[in-house]
Amino acid sequence: AVVPVSAGRRYAWCACGHSKKQPFCDGAHKASAPDISPLRFTPDKDQTVLLCACKQTKNAPYCDGTPIVQNCLYNTCYHSYHVQYL
Repeated sequence: AVVPVSAGRRYAWCACGHSKKQPFCDGAHKASAPDISPLRFTPDKDQTVLLCACKQTKNAPYCDGTPIVQNCLYNTCYHSYHVQYL
């Protein structure tokens, strides 16, 4: 998911996949995946970033293009899209 982030603001990236506010956490993991916690991060500058929505990245919370068949713009990932924007 391509999202703007603000410097110094703390974000919670959904790591469980159950959030209705992807790619951010809405607390759904507490009931659906209690062993999985969100990844909290604070950007050091204002920017637009590509956050992983499929949860397969090795560079959380950022998309690394791991999946090849889906599209991150719609909460999962297209490899061709990632290659252009990584």
